[in-house]
Formats: sequence, structure tokens, C-alpha cells
Amino acid sequence: MNNQGLPSQPESILAVTARDVLTENLISISSEATVREAIDLLGAHVFRAAPVIDEGGHAIGVVSQIDILIHSQNHPWLERQTSKRSECATDPTETPYDQVHVKEIMTPFLFTVPLSASIPDMIEKMKEQNVHHLFVTDDSEDLVGVISTIDLLKRL
Repeated sequence: MNNQGLPSQPESILAVTARDVLTENLISISSEATVREAIDLLGAHVFRAAPVIDEGGHAIGVVSQIDILIHSQNHPWLERQTSKRSECATDPTETPYDQVHVKEIMTPFLFTVPLSASIPDMIEKMKEQNVHHLFVTDDSEDLVGVISTIDLLKRL
């Protein structure tokens, strides 16, 4: 706090990198998981997106809340539960969300930045790609974290 009771001036945003801002311990989801499992995962962890991992443990895409909403709106097999619920599956408690796999609705690539990316670079990439999350990779291009628009706003 400065002498006027206001927060001290933050460090220059040019000096802050993805390494300083990222959230570690990524929670990922299998490409074979169901949309219901993705909904539960995103809801339980208050995430808006999660990397999708194939059988070999490689990131092959991302599934976001928006992906799920878009597909639920655009595909009749993901419509809101109605009297057709029992037609969706042999088990009347199942829904179309229990039958569709994440790999069918995911965005098939990740928007990534290196650990050294600056805040202005990350903002520009989010703006250009129209995304709210960037996944951070190390020198080996392994995923090491995620950065959201909220993470960046906290540093401004």
C-alpha cells in the first residue's frame, strides 16, 4: 500500500511472463470421456476449459463450456432433456450427454504460449484467436499450465 492507502504500483506488465501468471496442476480430460463427465469436471473445478488427452497422454485439443453449449444447441442429440429422454438410451436415467464423447465436440487444437510470453503477447494472442484461455508449454512443448483472462486481469 502506498501512503494514500492505495495498492502499490504493480510491476511493469512487460516484465511479467506466462511463468509468473500461469495456473499449474492442469486438470485434463480423456478424449474417451463423455460430455457428462466433462460437464461434471468443469463444474467441480470451476474451470471453463480443460485440455483433452489421448490414450498416449498427449494433448490433442481442448473442451470448453462454450464447446458444450454450442453443441447442445446445434445438435438434436444434445437437446434439453424432455419426454424423449427414454429414447436416448437403454437406461432411462442416461441422457445424450452420457453417450457422446469429448473427442466428438472438442476443439481439435490448443492455443499455446511459451513460459516466456509477455502479458501484452498473451493479450494479443487471446484477442486474435478469440479465446479466454491459453495453455502454457515448456521448452519440450509439454503442457505446464493454463492462463485465463482473469489471470491476466489480476496483473494489470
